Amino acid sequence: MLVKFEFIDPNKKIISELESKLNIAQGVPRFRNRMKIQGLPININETGRYAFRVSQKDTGANDFKAVSELPLDIKIILKEIEISNQRLSTS
Repeated sequence: MLVKFEFIDPNKKIISELESKLNIAQGVPRFRNRMKIQGLPININETGRYAFRVSQKDTGANDFKAVSELPLDIKIILKEIEISNQRLSTS
């Protein structure tokens, strides 16, 4: 089975995508998979609901079928900080 992981921004644009082959034994009622993501391509000026979409393509199928979508709400708050009597903006 081929699996596709997509990271989608609040405007529904796919900003990152990864395909991987998974071998799941037949008759297994549950399957857990962990993956390490090295940085997410998030624009600090675009807060909102991002999403991870998981799709699968079974052997012999032509297209991927979405099987799960996990929301991720991103809210970025920029603050000014003061160092040695100088104001610095973090924006």
